Amino acid sequence: MAEVKDRPKVEEKAVLEQPKEAVRKVEQIIPARVKEASYARTHWSCTVASGTVPEDLLKPEYWSHIAVKMRPRDHVEAWSDDGTWYAEYVVRACDRSWAMLAPKMKLNFNSAEIPVEDSPYAVSHRGAHDQWSVTRKSDGAVLFKEGRTREEADAWMRQYIRTVT
Repeated sequence: MAEVKDRPKVEEKAVLEQPKEAVRKVEQIIPARVKEASYARTHWSCTVASGTVPEDLLKPEYWSHIAVKMRPRDHVEAWSDDGTWYAEYVVRACDRSWAMLAPKMKLNFNSAEIPVEDSPYAVSHRGAHDQWSVTRKSDGAVLFKEGRTREEADAWMRQYIRTVT
């Protein structure tokens, strides 16, 4: 009697005949392509004038006076002089008179004035040097400056009001 071999079923044939997916080869990085970040790019920090908004820094002509110093992949951190925002950017392209930046992140800080019962004094951020300050509204005299936070200037003003009244 002749032996009958087990034949694969039709479904098994389809599974056996499927082509194998090609394995993507990933080339290992070579030492010449790895360097310290501080060597590869410059990290810029700038304080922009009050009234400037983060979107203004995306205009290539905004950087016309310093674009010659920039290179693609440089990082830029920008602080608003009035203390209302902070943003980070990456230089995407540049030439001698322009730089195109891409935004990385932006933080808005609450700059709303905290009313103090019609106080004759005002707390405000007066730039990177004077920072948070207390001024007298009547003549604009600066009574306190270089406060690191709004809360510090506010506490100083409340204490001052207690001592003079």
